[in-house]
Amino acid sequence: MTRMVTLTATLIIVVLALASLATADVPQMINYQGRLTDGTGSPVADGPYLINFKIYGSAAGDDSLWYSGFKSVTVTDGLFTYQLGTSPSFPHDLFEGDTTRYLGITVMTDDEITERTKIISVAYAYHALRADSAQYAAEAASVTAGSIGATEVKSNEVQLRVDGTCPPGYYISQVNEDGSVICVEDQFGGSNWSVTDSVLYTNNYWGIARGGADNLLYGSNAYTMVNLGIACTTGTSPFSPTYSTVGGGSWNVADHNYCTVAGGIKNRATAHGVTIGGGRFNEATESDATIAGGYSNIASGSRSTIGGGRDNSASYYSTVGGGKYNDASGDYSTIGGGSENATAGNYSIIGGGELNVANGNRSTVGGGSDNTAAGDYTTVGGGKFNKARGAYSVIAGGGGSAESDSNATLSQYCTVGGGSHNVAVDAYCTVSGGLNNYASGANSSTIGGGTSNSIISSPVGTIAGGQQNTIDNSAAFAVIGGGDNNSASASGAIISGGSNNAVTDQFGTVSGGIENTVSKYWATVGGGYDNTASGKASTVSGGKSNQALSDYSWIGGGQNNTAKGYGASIPGGQNNLALGDFSFASGNGARANHDGTFVWADASGDPLESTAPNQFLIRAAGGTKIFSNTEQSAGVTIHAGASAWAVNSDRNLKENFTIIDGKELLEKIAALPISKWNYKTQSRNIKHIGPVAQDFHAAFGLGDDDVTISTIDPAGVALAGIKELIEENRQLRNLIETLEHRLEQLEAR
Repeated sequence: MTRMVTLTATLIIVVLALASLATADVPQMINYQGRLTDGTGSPVADGPYLINFKIYGSAAGDDSLWYSGFKSVTVTDGLFTYQLGTSPSFPHDLFEGDTTRYLGITVMTDDEITERTKIISVAYAYHALRADSAQYAAEAASVTAGSIGATEVKSNEVQLRVDGTCPPGYYISQVNEDGSVICVEDQFGGSNWSVTDSVLYTNNYWGIARGGADNLLYGSNAYTMVNLGIACTTGTSPFSPTYSTVGGGSWNVADHNYCTVAGGIKNRATAHGVTIGGGRFNEATESDATIAGGYSNIASGSRSTIGGGRDNSASYYSTVGGGKYNDASGDYSTIGGGSENATAGNYSIIGGGELNVANGNRSTVGGGSDNTAAGDYTTVGGGKFNKARGAYSVIAGGGGSAESDSNATLSQYCTVGGGSHNVAVDAYCTVSGGLNNYASGANSSTIGGGTSNSIISSPVGTIAGGQQNTIDNSAAFAVIGGGDNNSASASGAIISGGSNNAVTDQFGTVSGGIENTVSKYWATVGGGYDNTASGKASTVSGGKSNQALSDYSWIGGGQNNTAKGYGASIPGGQNNLALGDFSFASGNGARANHDGTFVWADASGDPLESTAPNQFLIRAAGGTKIFSNTEQSAGVTIHAGASAWAVNSDRNLKENFTIIDGKELLEKIAALPISKWNYKTQSRNIKHIGPVAQDFHAAFGLGDDDVTISTIDPAGVALAGIKELIEENRQLRNLIETLEHRLEQLEAR
């Protein structure tokens, strides 16, 4: 969201009011009121916003002089009010001299507002409390003799000449109006000090202050306070804190029990048990807080710790290791270092980097820049512009140079491993990496990587990689392995890879290829190009432009094949049609138009079409062979162009030859019943002539069984019978010739 801040008249009114207090007790704060709007100029939604205020010495330079840290500010109808200088307080010299100051404002993770606000001169009323009268007095370098008479001197305002001294061992504790003095015994000399082994000891619980250095040590001598700095203060009048220490430096203050300022300049330890190691303008305001050093750091929470750096702040039990402009405002939160990081959530952690925010309780940002861990228990490992919003969600890293490149987890237990502009929307979703990936749908949708992949409202969907792949339409358990522009829009759909493939019904599968479509449940396309499986449990294994349109139909491959009958099959080839249920078509131009037909067409001619159901059609212009043994030596052949079977009868394939008794054979043929009949499976009008297999087998013992007759055996029996008849015919002809010759001889007599 783009925001802008608009000043209202409230700021001017409050600052003008402060000007009238220049000679009184001036509050060290400026009341600021502003207005937050979105990019359209409308007020932002009501609620708390993290806002960081900075005061600069220039209108555009990086010369920050004071820093509030990110503070939670309540916005109502776009308006908010904040007292600058509340925490941390302003440095005493912030408005000294003839200087101009500018106010810069940063809202949450947005950039600082481009145009800084000039702080008008009346704000310098802060300087009046300690500077104006002192400056005037400093300029009065001398007084002209005789210019002040007795009437100008008031005895209760101007001390007369001191007239009196104290004996040895005493000192002046008070000067009266008449110049006389009151002497008090010096209890810190003589036997009140002792030296042992070259060490100087006090002989009681005395406070110790460095003399001649404008130090202030409040409290009675019954308390052990130490002040060894210059213009430093221990204790606060009229109280008597115990065991406070200023080890050195200048203008340091340690004004509560057990507090310590080891050194530095203008450091303030203003709560029990706090410690400031050194540095400048550091302030520890709550009990047991610690600041090791640095510049203008504020430990405002009990037992908070700041290791160093500048303009850092730490709240209750929180820790800032170093860096600058870091604000650990959440209880028990930690910032290791970096710049302008903020931990608003309790127990939250930021390891380093810059402009990172950990708003959620127990959230973590490891480093990087402009990252936000907004949900409870969220983690951002690093990168830039990443936003972990859902509880327990994780962004390992990645992001980009602009906020539009950021990765985001929007629901609980979401994970983004890295990459740029990836979004895990619903609970348990995961995007491992890549670019512009979007995973939504409850219960563990996952995108492994790639570019511009999307899982839209589909629980337990998975896209392993690739680009512009999509699982949508509540396609639970759908999977896309990779590829490009693939779409799975039904539950249990699987696309292993390829390009522009689509599965639109549940449990359909496309293994790969290009522009393949599965539009019926349980259907499969193995691969290839432009294939379609639109029948239930239909399959196209591959090839091009094949269509399995009916339930349980199958195409093995090839191109331009169509299986339209229920359970129809096309193993391959091209331009084949299996239109009948359980039909089979293969080759080139086979047309199984009727149920149960088998059509196999070679490449020699026009389409081969079935003409009736349950036909078996084969066209083999080069001939047909059927073998009945593995050595391919036994079988039948239809030679090219032939219309009958040719049986293998090669002598080399035969053995156990025996001589046939022709007379006996003729007798068996004569005894063999021959009749006219029809097959029961055919019309009774379709007649045949011949023996039955039982009689034939009983007569001749030929063939494999007594229910079939091989075509070669009747032919052999017929040839053997014919041969015997020829021999008998020859004998008869010889007999006739002999008889005719005798007849001729008789007739000739």
